[in-house]
Amino acid sequence: MDFPEFGIELEKVVKAANINAPEIWCMGGSGTLGRALQRAYPGIPVNIVSVGTKNFNGGTNKVYNAPEKLDEDAEIKPPYDSSPHYDAKTWRFVLENAKPGSVIWNVA
Repeated sequence: MDFPEFGIELEKVVKAANINAPEIWCMGGSGTLGRALQRAYPGIPVNIVSVGTKNFNGGTNKVYNAPEKLDEDAEIKPPYDSSPHYDAKTWRFVLENAKPGSVIWNVA
């Protein structure tokens, strides 16, 4: 979904969520969501967990690399419903690094 028109519309969607947090965490396949979050909330740090796809572009966001491959389940599962092959992989990094009050953008 890494094309300009989608990124512009996604930025509008995430901005409508009106996030007020010390930082935001999200998963990144192409990096489109992380870049949209960064544009919508320029004063809030965005942390992206990459699944290692070839077309990933995290922009200037902080990027962490999931140890599991895209087709593997997350080793550490979050306490909420989440795609085991995608968004759930963010949880390990949230546990280790997130500031209190951080927001996790769970796509699936």
